[in-house]
Amino acid sequence: MGIDWAAIGGALLGSLPVIIAAITVLVALYLYHKWSKSDKDDDKERKRILGYAIMAVRGAEKVIKDDTENKWLKKADQAMKLFCETYEKYEGKPPNDAAKALAMTVKEEVLLKLKEIEAKAAADKEEPKPPVE
Repeated sequence: MGIDWAAIGGALLGSLPVIIAAITVLVALYLYHKWSKSDKDDDKERKRILGYAIMAVRGAEKVIKDDTENKWLKKADQAMKLFCETYEKYEGKPPNDAAKALAMTVKEEVLLKLKEIEAKAAADKEEPKPPVE
């Protein structure tokens, strides 16, 4: 009792158009989902706001020097000012509360990450202490 390879091959060839059609439909659905998601107005608005917020944080990093007292507070304040200016310049209107909230969230995350990086760099500069016995 062996495997009838000819029968299996014939069955596969007979159902090949159905398999190709199913794969085509799955690929088409995937591409539609991917492209339609990125074309929504909400996604475009969110991407623009994120871009403005990142530009604002980078600008604040350049404007506020690292030896400034309360530098993180001043950088956060400067970043919000730059965000509002940039948003109004490119959008033609002041940012609404939702845009400001999103910018604040992104700004705080970026500033916290920068603070972590700075703390790690400072810790790496410290000389290692010998173990106490």
